[in-house]
Amino acid sequence: MHKSSFILVPLYMFPFPGAWDPLLQAAQNHPEINFQAIVNPDSGPGQGSCPGPEYSTALANLIAYPNIQTLGYARWPRAGCSSPQGKGVNLHVDGIFIDEAPADVGDCWAYMRDAANYAKHQMPWGANTVFFNTGTRTDERYWRIADYINVFENTEEVFDANGLAAFTGTGRYSSRSTVIINGHDGSMASLQSSVDMLLNRGYKSIAGLYISNHDQLYDRFPEFWEEFVEVIAGFV
Repeated sequence: MHKSSFILVPLYMFPFPGAWDPLLQAAQNHPEINFQAIVNPDSGPGQGSCPGPEYSTALANLIAYPNIQTLGYARWPRAGCSSPQGKGVNLHVDGIFIDEAPADVGDCWAYMRDAANYAKHQMPWGANTVFFNTGTRTDERYWRIADYINVFENTEEVFDANGLAAFTGTGRYSSRSTVIINGHDGSMASLQSSVDMLLNRGYKSIAGLYISNHDQLYDRFPEFWEEFVEVIAGFV
């Protein structure tokens, strides 16, 4: 496992008191683990261009931990690819997470390039990570403009049937790839096996991962969250 590897955490739940505590507790108990938290006010829900006071307080709690980095959520505009402006994301974070990025770039290459450059220039140097979520193997041109790409977002069954190579190819970009596995059975043996496959590959280890028993429900932590973190800790 690389020292820079991390747990990717979709924080799509509203920050009611205690809602984000599992992440804060994990960061406190495991300072050796890095966490990349995707903050998504619109799934919270959030209204307007800026998060409300609840998010301000919750974000302050997150950034108090040096091993938690925050990513502002933005969804790729299905309506078209004409302009990178008006993405509606608060850039006062450590980076941006562009969800539903088209795996087949096609006519949207210029848009995605401009969106990545726009985000880079809006955020302070050193805190301007650009993250794409294609959810599958993607056009290699993306690697020129994104720092990380989530190359898999599907169930444990699909992952087991295809194997990591189906999404990372020869492993050339493994150190900048992440994986989200849903519908996991959560047994300790299965968690150990999945994490070992992803993080115990030498220079081909992936950058980060998230495993949940839920089926693409990111408004709650997985039922085996603590066990998952402990398994990751065993690879640090």
